[in-house]
Amino acid sequence: MPELRKDPIVGRWVMVNVENPYLPEDFKIKPFHWKGEEGCPFCPGNEHLTPPETEVFSEAKRKPNEPGWKVRVVPNKYPALMIEGGAHRRGVGIYDISNGIGAHEVIIDSPYHYKDIPELSISEVEYIIKAYRSRSVDLRKDKRFKYILIFRNFGQDAGASLEHGHSQLIALPMVPKNVNEELIELDKIKSITMGATKLGLGVNASGGIRYEHLPSLAQVSNLEDIVLGDYIIQRSMLIGLEQAIRETLQLIRLRELD
Repeated sequence: MPELRKDPIVGRWVMVNVENPYLPEDFKIKPFHWKGEEGCPFCPGNEHLTPPETEVFSEAKRKPNEPGWKVRVVPNKYPALMIEGGAHRRGVGIYDISNGIGAHEVIIDSPYHYKDIPELSISEVEYIIKAYRSRSVDLRKDKRFKYILIFRNFGQDAGASLEHGHSQLIALPMVPKNVNEELIELDKIKSITMGATKLGLGVNASGGIRYEHLPSLAQVSNLEDIVLGDYIIQRSMLIGLEQAIRETLQLIRLRELD
């Protein structure tokens, strides 16, 4: 029988085919063939083919935009967003519009054209992580930006136009809706977890009280509506989280007696 599974972070239900799922061999993957490093703008010696570097990580002294780097950060040559200007948010008819301001950078993972992250040394991977952190910290200083996303595609099938290993960073002037929903739900789970912990109760992944801590709860109808629903959250806003949990447990016990 198919299953409906609830995402504990955002509360969405999804359908899952558990009887006839796709197998790995059902997906036809084209074999990857290297094009070669000739003319690659990310290889050492071709620094002039990219915009001037924003930041670089190196073990040796070097001149800007020349070889000798471990990780190199440059503005995207074809940015999805522009760093200059203001948002100038406005309404046009039924639409809410903002100028496409933001940051769009490329983080060149290493000077090696034919190496992916699993083939790098620990210290070389450490440079990549340092670049992620450094660029994020720097862009957070810009008050226009509210959200930073770092992503990495490898190979043509993943959407990468260049085969030399690299990551991309995008900074936006707003938080995407799905990310904001996740943050709100995580905050709810954190609040319930903290309150339940004070009472010596365990919680599950959804922020609900674990059944094994109160075996009698298994006998209550509509348990999920009471324990995992919005009741505790709504009441906690009025009387505090700890008291709301106590009130909910008392309500459950009264229902058991009916």
